[in-house]
Amino acid sequence: MKKRYLTNCRQIELEDHNELLLEYYMVKEEKECGPVYGIEITGYRGGECTREYTGAISEDVGFVRRLLEKLYLGAVTPVTLAEQVDQLLELYV
Repeated sequence: MKKRYLTNCRQIELEDHNELLLEYYMVKEEKECGPVYGIEITGYRGGECTREYTGAISEDVGFVRRLLEKLYLGAVTPVTLAEQVDQLLELYV
């Protein structure tokens, strides 16, 4: 079972002058070995909602929180989530 925990929200202005509301979530999944954590970003623009989820990243909740903070500070959107997480994970490996 997955549980989502909202960690941050921010609103950004896009190039076309529309606004995008971003919500950053830590997602906790219970596995046989214990909890694992992933990241979800949801974007709201007008009446549209876009959502992207990384899947399980780590058992280390602190590590995933640090990744979430970097994504929030960089105003990462659902569209670029996978690419940005891959780049961040390369730095830590």
